[in-house]
Amino acid sequence: MYTKHLENIGESFVKATLLEEGMLVSKPSFDQFGADLIVFTSVDDRAKVGRIQCKYRELKSRTSVVIDSSYVTGAFVLFLYLKTSDGKVLLCFLPKDIRRHFTKTNHQSKKMFRLEITSKTVANLIQKFNRRFTSSKIPEIYDLIRKSSPDLEIQRMLKGLVHRSKEIKTIRDKRDKLKKITHELEVIDIEKKAAKEQLEILQEYRRYMELHEDGQK
Repeated sequence: MYTKHLENIGESFVKATLLEEGMLVSKPSFDQFGADLIVFTSVDDRAKVGRIQCKYRELKSRTSVVIDSSYVTGAFVLFLYLKTSDGKVLLCFLPKDIRRHFTKTNHQSKKMFRLEITSKTVANLIQKFNRRFTSSKIPEIYDLIRKSSPDLEIQRMLKGLVHRSKEIKTIRDKRDKLKKITHELEVIDIEKKAAKEQLEILQEYRRYMELHEDGQK
């Protein structure tokens, strides 16, 4: 719950910041293909879309950020909201920046990008590489979105939805199968108890008959 709370803080801050910059930002009812937020270039039929992923981290001595490498393509922008001992800072990474600063790794059979974060890392990202988000980043983000294919971006998000739907169906099938097995075990347990009671009744009846026979001798 605490992690989810921090994620919401980061996402809300990023959304508010982009809205202040005059960007058209929307919160989708799904989080697919890295789309915590969606940015539009306009609201007419020429609109193009970009995917925004938001991360929040509290830096004490060391922390890290890991993202699915499949997200890092097309109009994708990563915002990292960091809380450090010196205050709070918002970093911005385009795909080319992620490929430069992050390390490729594997996690649970997935290809990922990972960034290890220390105070030195933050200082370098801000002072040396100018990754702090400012108004000067807006044209670069819009340029990235305009150069992308809106159809392809939508397909990416829909592909994520389809994949997630399949995962949900698989989970539901497993749940239903587990429910069926649980029900069958409950029935077996009831039948076992009934058989035990019947056996006890028969044994009691047998003892009664034996005592009755002994009394007749």
